[in-house]
Amino acid sequence: MSARLLRALVNLLLGLALGFLVVAAAILVGAPLLGEPLLSQWPVLAPQPDPAWQVSVAGIEAAVTLGQGVLSVEHSGYGWHWALRVVDFAISGALLMVGLWLLRRFTGEVGDGLPFSSGSAKRLRWVGLILVAFPLWQALRDLLWHTMLKGELSQQGLALVSPFQSQTSNAFQLQLSVDWGFAVTGLLLLVVAEAFRVGVALREENEEII
Repeated sequence: MSARLLRALVNLLLGLALGFLVVAAAILVGAPLLGEPLLSQWPVLAPQPDPAWQVSVAGIEAAVTLGQGVLSVEHSGYGWHWALRVVDFAISGALLMVGLWLLRRFTGEVGDGLPFSSGSAKRLRWVGLILVAFPLWQALRDLLWHTMLKGELSQQGLALVSPFQSQTSNAFQLQLSVDWGFAVTGLLLLVVAEAFRVGVALREENEEII
């Protein structure tokens, strides 16, 4: 893939991300005004897995045990739930846009024939740090949600425990909806950024000797 095509692709992603954030912001602000609920979902583990489906074919017996599900909660109005959504939108959106902008700058340097520079190494390092920070924020966000949900839904007779608590016989265990693939990619980028930094330092050292 040529540097020009790569830069065009990053520009397209940047534009699509900006458009998505604008639409998401409009929904986040407008839905409560129109009386429309906002939906949130988290994976959960059932307290007592249920062998809900069994079959026997040609002497072979099989059973499916249902122990996982999804907790769906609708929130209306401007309350703490909405405020946490706004914080999540702001932090996630900022990480996304800053990461894409730095990647755009890096692809521009590649297109200009200057990929090995101190600036490109720093930009790659920041992109890697952003990718590592994103799933960490996802985990923190889910824990904040879990804290609120446990108190509110317990009043409705639904027992919930966090991922780090032992599961009782009558409590559903909330799971973190975290994509750790971002962190792995970020760590790989940090390694590449360090290689870039060392390469730039060696090149500058050789130029000084010459």
